[in-house]
Amino acid sequence: MKKPHLYIFGGLAIVICILAVATLSYAGGSGVRIPFITSGIEKLVLNLKSPGPDDLAVPSENLDELLGGVSEVSSDANTTTQTLAKVEVPTEWKNFNFNGFTFEIPADWESAWPSIETGNATMLFQNHAGQKVATIVNPPPTTGYPGYVITRQQRLITGKGWAHKAELWHGDPEPELGDAYLDTILVTRMGYESTQSNPYMDQGYGIQLFSEYDGDASEIFQRIYESIKTGERWQIYESDVFSFHYPNNWSVVSDAGAGHRNAEFFDQNNKLAASYECPIPETGYEGFDMTEKHRTLQINNMRYALDYWHGDEIDYGRDDLELILMETMTPKEGMEGGIFGTACQLISEQPDMQETFERIHQSVSVK
Repeated sequence: MKKPHLYIFGGLAIVICILAVATLSYAGGSGVRIPFITSGIEKLVLNLKSPGPDDLAVPSENLDELLGGVSEVSSDANTTTQTLAKVEVPTEWKNFNFNGFTFEIPADWESAWPSIETGNATMLFQNHAGQKVATIVNPPPTTGYPGYVITRQQRLITGKGWAHKAELWHGDPEPELGDAYLDTILVTRMGYESTQSNPYMDQGYGIQLFSEYDGDASEIFQRIYESIKTGERWQIYESDVFSFHYPNNWSVVSDAGAGHRNAEFFDQNNKLAASYECPIPETGYEGFDMTEKHRTLQINNMRYALDYWHGDEIDYGRDDLELILMETMTPKEGMEGGIFGTACQLISEQPDMQETFERIHQSVSVK
């Protein structure tokens, strides 16, 4: 064979070898790992997708399988265990409520809504030093965790009208991930089948809590996991644009007409508990010392302002005020000014409703 031909065939062989290795790497072939690195929701966000019917899997109904204890999963039997940098467990703890779930958190954790929530209801936690320590998401996002040696625990949580499976995941990073430890708690409803056109509305489906610590926070997350409880299942109210949860023992009477929607919520004694109005009436709330919690929700390039106002009475003889304002920040043409429910308010009609309205505010979503 002539030398030019040898050079040509030799060059082709080298190219084919290179392509074969690249293809193997792309496919995640044996001996080649392409880890997905994450230590919290900020690095997860690029891998998130809106959960559809196929994403919301039904957990197993088999309790023997559900409570099977701890299992270990590894992508490589020869993985070297890392020396873990343990995060110190605090001595003081407090209870925290989020969308019908109650659990313990360190006493120095404080919650705050992010500047923008994209689909999932998302709350951040930071400590007294201003460091972000955890993120909670509702409903849980759809993602995966290659690049970790993961241990799992599972247990059953029962509440009034529903049951949930709680999972604690701890991931020891493979060498190429450095200190990117994984600690997360996933809570999903048993026997779940979504009846909602928008899965974000059915937020009782579950929650997921992610560690934002730099080190191994498994001991902190172990205590949180063991403390999780679920409360009473609430009903879902849907208006033209917005939806929210309300107590299971409330009843609702709605009235909708050209350019307005009103609803009244009555408690178990048939007494008026809250009123819902669209558009927002022009009125003031003098005589109250008001504090605000603000949420900005973004879904399908539309933004919505969801504000919760708590008013401590200043004038003698008045009850405290609870108020939730829901408004489309970028309404479609012809829908400005609250017409067709683009700007609505929910207001308390009874005293001592702060805890109820906080949970309603956490549950607000859009259709």
